[in-house]
Amino acid sequence: MRIAIAGRGGQGIVYLGRLLGKVGMEMGLYAAVTSSYGAEVRGGSVLTNVVIDNNEILNPYIEEYDYIIILDSIGWGRVKIRGDEYIIADKILAWKDDYKDNVDWKEFDKYSHKLSLPMNMIVAGYLARLKIIDYNKLIQVVKAQGKDLDRNLKAVHIGYKDI
Repeated sequence: MRIAIAGRGGQGIVYLGRLLGKVGMEMGLYAAVTSSYGAEVRGGSVLTNVVIDNNEILNPYIEEYDYIIILDSIGWGRVKIRGDEYIIADKILAWKDDYKDNVDWKEFDKYSHKLSLPMNMIVAGYLARLKIIDYNKLIQVVKAQGKDLDRNLKAVHIGYKDI
C-alpha cells in the first residue's frame, strides 16, 4: 500500500507518516517512510510518503499512490492525481472545487480545534476506521511512543469513532 500525506508544516505530517510505518511493522509488514519539506519549520509544504508491503521494499520513492491524504490546500500541489486513488482531505483547510465529488471530505481540523487534540492523530484513527491500518496495532504503537499519551489516545479514538 502506498500512502501520500500532504499539507503544511506544523500539522504533524512527518510524525503521522512515521507512526503509520511503525504500525505497518507491528502488523508484520515491511515499511518505508520518506518526507520532503522546505526549510521552514511551520507553514511550508510537506509531503510524507509511506509504503507498507508484504515484500521487501526496494525503492521507497513513489509517485503513484493507493491513498492520498491532503490536510491543507498547499498539499494538492505536492501529489499527482491519477484518478484511481482513494483521497481523504480536510473539508475546511484543503477544500478544492475540482475534487468536490471524488474526495472523502472530513472535518479533521474542526475536531482538532474544538477538542484541542492533534489533527494527525485524529487522521490516524480515521485510517484505522477505514481498515487501512490495524486499530489495535495503532493503539499499541501510540502507547509505546509515550508522548502526550492521553491526548493522542483520545484523538485516535475520535478519528476512529466520530469522524
